[in-house]
Amino acid sequence: MNSIKILTISALAAQLAGCGAFKAIDAVQHMDKTTSNLQGSTDSMKDTMTKKMDDQYTGTVPAIHDQTLDVALKDMYDPINTRYITTSSTTPTAILPAAKIFGETATPQEIIELTYAKLLEINTAPIDDSLIDPATHKFPAAVIAKSDNEKWITFTILSAIAGMAPQAKIEQLIKENISADSRYEHTAYNILWLRHSFIHTFMLDMSLMTEIFDGPGYYEQAFEYIDQLKYIEGLPFAGQISLKLMGFTNRSLNGTMDIAGQNATKDYYPELKTRLTKQLAGRFQHPTEQRDLDRMSKIRAIVTAGAAAAESKVPAPTPKPVH
Repeated sequence: MNSIKILTISALAAQLAGCGAFKAIDAVQHMDKTTSNLQGSTDSMKDTMTKKMDDQYTGTVPAIHDQTLDVALKDMYDPINTRYITTSSTTPTAILPAAKIFGETATPQEIIELTYAKLLEINTAPIDDSLIDPATHKFPAAVIAKSDNEKWITFTILSAIAGMAPQAKIEQLIKENISADSRYEHTAYNILWLRHSFIHTFMLDMSLMTEIFDGPGYYEQAFEYIDQLKYIEGLPFAGQISLKLMGFTNRSLNGTMDIAGQNATKDYYPELKTRLTKQLAGRFQHPTEQRDLDRMSKIRAIVTAGAAAAESKVPAPTPKPVH
């Protein structure tokens, strides 16, 4: 009897324990379900927040892009930065930082559309008739000069943007507009003329070539500019690269310009050879570091080949970056 009682009590204890276990299991399952629901809500909230952040980011990036272009363009037109840009003498140094930012930030399409609109403005925008002198029924000389000067500032800004744009962006612009025969094909030719003129006139003749080349970096920079000019001169459609100006009241500022006869090899390599010869006999005669020896060796090879090509009418080798 006692053994049966013990077994009965043991069985009852087991049942009771089993009931507690079931309840515990139910509680855990309920907790798991609650946690799962909470996790689902958290994931949903996270997804919603991520989407909102993505939307804000997607909206913010274009806004920053547009603002950068707007600020750069306004900076270029700021009278403080254009005070040395006139129809009689142009020194665009003050607009170069903003032109570089604009050229690097803008897409090729944005550059070409701005150039199209601004060239159209230069060539067609008339002087306000309200400025006519009622006594002479003509525009005063000061009004004409101001109008022409404002157009010249725009022309210089377009030149600077074209000249400061990265080479890769210019090549993309050609692919998208000239190779693809887009509606802006002729504007692309205009941009190439503006770029060639700006690099040749301002970046080389008025800037770099006026300095004393007292280090390898000067030659390396010259090679980069010459390379950009030679790229344009060597394009299969170089004969179509031109720009027509006809909107200036001062007719001497109007005309059609092209790059016919332009030859960066002849224009610069003989001069670079003369400079290098003098400097190798002076400061560069005994460079001490191997890096300087290597750089000067490459520079001498490029300059020598370029000068020989200028004399023989054989195209000079494309300069490579020297590092």
